Amino acid sequence: MVVGVVSFAVQPPKPLSGGTDILHLFLHKDMANEGLLTNATGQVNLGLNRQGKANNQRLDIAAANLETNTTYQLWAALGEDTNFTFAGSFMTSSKGRGLVRFMQVGSSNGKAPGKGKTPLPAELDPISNIRALVIANVNTQAVLTAELREPEKLQYLVKRALSNGDAAADLHLKATTQKVQFRLLATGLAPTANYFLALNGDAVASATSGTNGVLSFTSLPVAAINILDVRTLAIWDSASNSVLSTTLP
Repeated sequence: MVVGVVSFAVQPPKPLSGGTDILHLFLHKDMANEGLLTNATGQVNLGLNRQGKANNQRLDIAAANLETNTTYQLWAALGEDTNFTFAGSFMTSSKGRGLVRFMQVGSSNGKAPGKGKTPLPAELDPISNIRALVIANVNTQAVLTAELREPEKLQYLVKRALSNGDAAADLHLKATTQKVQFRLLATGLAPTANYFLALNGDAVASATSGTNGVLSFTSLPVAAINILDVRTLAIWDSASNSVLSTTLP
């Protein structure tokens, strides 16, 4: 059902920020046991901090109660790909523990691994594209799995400027697993015209621009726990043509 959110601006709009885009994404996910080793446990911690020329990424995967001194494989589901991608292997300790610590530090000087960490595999860059992770044995049987779009803990912040010709918008999205704060303020639109907010290619809300071509959406009809499932966001005109759009995160 399409929900109407109408905004008529009577005062001249404040200038859009046009500042540096910001993306912060931090999540924790406990891995699910698939039954091959009933005592096996694992957890995933993912962090991405992108602002200006800085682009720092880390991915820590810790497992316990695996077979001792044994090689295990790491597989990842990326984006909307239905196939899994091989992302490396690791050897457990004499106590059956495994630890993978990937890190990439990006700046104006290029990309480098973090001190004491393993370089992030190219297949996993950016880590925000990882949908799921699997620890498998050498027979590629899943031992532990993690659906990263359903985290136990989440800190998510997107601040982004969008533009397309005369149209421009400021996007502000902040979320945890419990709460979503959202604002999309657009200018340069046709006056007193109907527009839609579209998520993943579906219209979810509508609004009418003011006489000065300003429009705002101030709520996102998505449950907080599902916020990472939102991969594209757009403003459509009344003919469902995309006026402004971005890919998330």
